[in-house]
Amino acid sequence: QVDISNSVIHGSITSELPFGYYSITPEGYNGYTFNNGTTTDLDYNWYDGDVFTLNVSNSTIDDDYEALYFTDTHLDGDKSKSTNETFYTALGVAVNLDVESNINITNNSRVAGIALSEGNTSNTTYTSEYHQWDNNINVSNSTVTSGSQTPLEESDGFFGKSAEPSDYAGNGGQNDVALSFTDNAGSNYSMKNNVNFDHSTLLGDVEFTSHWNNDGVFFYSTGHDSNGDGVLDTNGGWVDDAQNVDELNITLNNGSKWVGSANMSAEVIAPADMYDVAPNSLTPGATIEANDWGRIIDNKVFQSGVFNVALNNSSEWNTVNSSVIDTLAVNNGSQVNVTDSSLVSDTIGLTNGSSLNIGANGVVATDHLTVDSYSTVNLTESTGWNNYSNLYTNTITVTNGGVLDVNVD
Repeated sequence: QVDISNSVIHGSITSELPFGYYSITPEGYNGYTFNNGTTTDLDYNWYDGDVFTLNVSNSTIDDDYEALYFTDTHLDGDKSKSTNETFYTALGVAVNLDVESNINITNNSRVAGIALSEGNTSNTTYTSEYHQWDNNINVSNSTVTSGSQTPLEESDGFFGKSAEPSDYAGNGGQNDVALSFTDNAGSNYSMKNNVNFDHSTLLGDVEFTSHWNNDGVFFYSTGHDSNGDGVLDTNGGWVDDAQNVDELNITLNNGSKWVGSANMSAEVIAPADMYDVAPNSLTPGATIEANDWGRIIDNKVFQSGVFNVALNNSSEWNTVNSSVIDTLAVNNGSQVNVTDSSLVSDTIGLTNGSSLNIGANGVVATDHLTVDSYSTVNLTESTGWNNYSNLYTNTITVTNGGVLDVNVD
C-alpha cells in the first residue's frame, strides 16, 4: 500500500520493472528479475485478491517526467564514444500499474492519468475455479486529467515557453488519454474495472482494450471440438459467460463532469460461431446468415469486453470526437451533450429529468432509446436536419412525461 498526502510528485508511480540493460550476447535488452539475494527467484505466482492500494489525498501527481533522457560517454579502446537515448513511459500518465489495484483519489487531488493493465495471471495451484482481475478507482472531490506521452520541454516555444501536451486538446491522440485499461490476451481470466467519480472531474479520453481469454488455448472464438468427433461443439472458456468477458464500468455521481471520448477495442463472435455462449452485446452493423445468401438476420453478438457508462445526480458528459460504448444510463437530472462529435451505444436510457442534447454536427446512434420520467432528448435548431440525420435509433420509448424535442418549428 502507498499513501500520498499533502504532496506534489513529478513523475510516474508504477509497478512495472525497469526497462532493463543492454546485452551484446545475446543482443537485446535483459529485463530485471526479483530475487532474494541468492540464486533463487521470488514467487512469481499471481494470487487473486492480493491487491495493491494507492491512496492520494490533497496531492498532485503530474506528468512532468513522462520521458527519461539518458546520456553516457565512455572510452572504447582509445576512442571516446557517447550514447544519447530517450525512453518514453507507456502513455505518459502519472500512474502505470500491472497489478490488481484499488486507487482512491480524494480531497482536491489532481492525477495526470491512470493506465491499468492485466499482468501475469499464472498460478500453478489454480485449476478449474473462477478467478478474476479486479481494479477499482474511486475519485472524490478531485480531478483526473490526461497525461502526455510527448515530453513537455520541446524545441518549439512561444516567448520561452514550450507547449503543454498534457493539456487536453481533444485531438484523440495518446497525449489526450486520461484512463486506460488493457487486458492480457494470454490470460485465462477476465479483467473487471469499476470507476466511480463523486463531485469530481474527468478531463480526457478513456481507452478500453479487451481480448478473448487465451484464445485458441483456453477460449475458442471460432469453436472447438471437445470430443474428437470432427464437429465443433464448444467455445471453451468458463461455464459462466461473465467470466469470459472483461468489463469497464464508469459511473459519474453528484455533479461530476467528464469531457472526453470513450473508446473500446473488443473482439466479437457472431451467432454462427456461438456454440455454448449467449449474446451479451449488439453490433452497430449487423450479423448475417452463414450461407451464400448472406442476408442480415440479427444484431446480437458475444463480445470479449463490455463498456458501460452511468451518470447520476446532476452529472454531465460532454463527448469529444467519437465514442462507442455498450450501455448509457442518464439519471436524476444528469445530462449528456453531443456537439461536433458522435456517440454510439447499444442502449440509451434517460430517467428523472435527465437530458440528451444533440447540438451542431452531433450524431447519436442507438438500437433503443428510452426517455422516461420528464427527461428530454433535444435536437437543437442548428443540429443540421437539412444535411443528415443526427439521431439514429431502431426504437424509441417515451413515457411518464418524457419529451423528444426535434425542433422542427
